[in-house]
Amino acid sequence: MAGATRLLAVQSGLPVLALLMLACGVASMVMGADRGWDAQNYHVYAPWRLFVDRPFDLLPAGMQGFHNPLPDIPFGWLLWRLNDWPRLIAFLMGLPAGAVLWVAWRCARHMLAGAPAAEWLAVLAAVGTAGGAVFRSQVGTTSGDVVTGGLVLLGVLALLRPAVGHPWRAAALAGLACGAAIGLKLTNAPFAPAIAVMVAARLGLDRRLPAALLACALGGLAGMVATGGWWAAHLAAATGNPLFPYFNELFDTGEGIPRAGRDLQFMPATLTEALIRPFLWAVSDIPRVTEERMRDPRLAAGLLAALALPFLRGAPARRGALPVAAFLLAGYALWLPIFSIYRYAFVLEALAPALLIAALTALSARAALAAAAVAVMVAFPLTKPVPALRAPLGDLYLAVDWPALAPGATVLGTAKPTAFLAIGLPPEVPLWSLTGIAEVGGPRDRAALAALRDGAAPLYAVAPGDGQGFGLLASHGLSPVTEGCRRICTNWSPAGAGPLVCPLARDGRADSPPPLRHAGPTRRLCEAAGRGLVSAGRRGLRVDGAALLDFGAGCRVGEVLAPGAERLDATPAAEPQQGGRFRFVLPADGLVGLRGDVVLAEARCIGQ
Repeated sequence: MAGATRLLAVQSGLPVLALLMLACGVASMVMGADRGWDAQNYHVYAPWRLFVDRPFDLLPAGMQGFHNPLPDIPFGWLLWRLNDWPRLIAFLMGLPAGAVLWVAWRCARHMLAGAPAAEWLAVLAAVGTAGGAVFRSQVGTTSGDVVTGGLVLLGVLALLRPAVGHPWRAAALAGLACGAAIGLKLTNAPFAPAIAVMVAARLGLDRRLPAALLACALGGLAGMVATGGWWAAHLAAATGNPLFPYFNELFDTGEGIPRAGRDLQFMPATLTEALIRPFLWAVSDIPRVTEERMRDPRLAAGLLAALALPFLRGAPARRGALPVAAFLLAGYALWLPIFSIYRYAFVLEALAPALLIAALTALSARAALAAAAVAVMVAFPLTKPVPALRAPLGDLYLAVDWPALAPGATVLGTAKPTAFLAIGLPPEVPLWSLTGIAEVGGPRDRAALAALRDGAAPLYAVAPGDGQGFGLLASHGLSPVTEGCRRICTNWSPAGAGPLVCPLARDGRADSPPPLRHAGPTRRLCEAAGRGLVSAGRRGLRVDGAALLDFGAGCRVGEVLAPGAERLDATPAAEPQQGGRFRFVLPADGLVGLRGDVVLAEARCIGQ
């Protein structure tokens, strides 16, 4: 035991960092590619446009397209250069999470340094952090809450380390780290006042406190300028607002620019709900602070520990943990009314296990170690991570294959997220977003849309899922030509069948773009899928009443796999084969009509 403890103490630097980064890199490979909503909406597009010029696009990512792209540039570069090395990308994307976990462990070591078996307790605290709902869901993703939150944790660590010289040095470093996190992602803003509270809690009535707080503020300003100043200057030059699209009412951004507000859907309705909310999501996965179901007891336990620590005078770790308790209480008090979105509270989730263990040191040394181990083990099955969409790693990290578009065409996105699909479009094919124009478009953008609608350029609409947002087209005098709709093939959609893309007809005109077709002969279900086919998850596509399959002109024999089906109602007639397969002798146009309710897992041309 003593030898192992000494080993932990010695291996507190680069070897442990390397081990944690390696573990998170491997975990990222196992979990697969990040295909979350934010990745599809702007984490792919924002850095991609910096490497691949797309001069004709118009707000494809909507308001999120104006967020600082700096955190996403490494991912964009990896996707640009190493897309055909998907496992390497996934591994490299997981490494930063390991570094963040290492910082959290170092914070725990300083917080618990006064307790017996402190090294083992710190390890348990780090394991507790690794099991958190946000951390587990974001390893290897582009979400940024864990990675930028790691900078805030660096600020906490700077204040926890033993004082060397004047305390303004540590305060300045803490402010610098926290400011850098805010410059990268504004959702870290509540932690700036919390860092100041921690400085005050660390120094108490020391006469050097004003100088330390000033140094913290100046460091924070420097950090924000270092990571976000360049982007703020760009936005100011382009829009008149360095924080665009937020706070437009404070800046001269021109007439007709919509105001972008906060997402208020997760705010507590009453003071009572605000007080008990962490204890609700500790035991129930009903969505309260996330769009999807989530459960995690860590923050509730951390808040209780933070409130109890001032009274636990017999706890050896009390002194080291009290400043962090002040940080956590202040951070929670600010996060709740500003955002109340759980993933933005990652820093609090990361520190909560160490605070709980610090409170447990009020017990005897052996009892504290046992209680900490039990708490960490029990928390794992009680935790339901924030859902993260992942895609299996195949030949490419992200593959996007569009059907052929008419020359000179423009694509209109009817709903988000569709911006990631731009990587499969030639740079000269514009991708415009109707949702983006409605969110943050100005008079010029709306005038450009009106001119496009009144012009003669071929128009297509792309919609997430099975046609989400097509109802928006009518208000613009446009309608989808459903018989010409096809699906985009992408490995980021279940069964590879991605969003629907359709030719658009202008109201009152007889002309419309030609029907879409993938280059034949059809090899995959997504290439054959026309109207009337909706997602059935990983099982494939489900026929919704009546559907169309397109095996490509020149294909003479097509085949589909419909697991569990004994017959297909189809035109031309289907010939049953073994194993749920059906064949068609195709007409010259290669089209097959399907009716009924059946799930297709495969479709391909087998004879020309």
